[in-house]
Amino acid sequence: MNMVYNFGLMYEAGKEIYLFFTQDPRGQVDNIHDTGYYVGLLFYLLITPGLAEYDVTSEKTQALIENQKMLDENLNSLTN
Repeated sequence: MNMVYNFGLMYEAGKEIYLFFTQDPRGQVDNIHDTGYYVGLLFYLLITPGLAEYDVTSEKTQALIENQKMLDENLNSLTN
């Protein structure tokens, strides 16, 4: 699932790694640092579980759900 959601980031990391090995690195002081960063990012995006799980419940929706539960409990206590 990570490959689906993070394809663009993984493509960018792979492209930067490829360009490091194919272009002339002279004059680019931080080139090796950037390549190491992108190698780490690529592996992180590939192997980290649960990156594609997003919390879709907003605070407002969560507050409405809690209020509904409280109203249901109050109604149940009044009818019993």
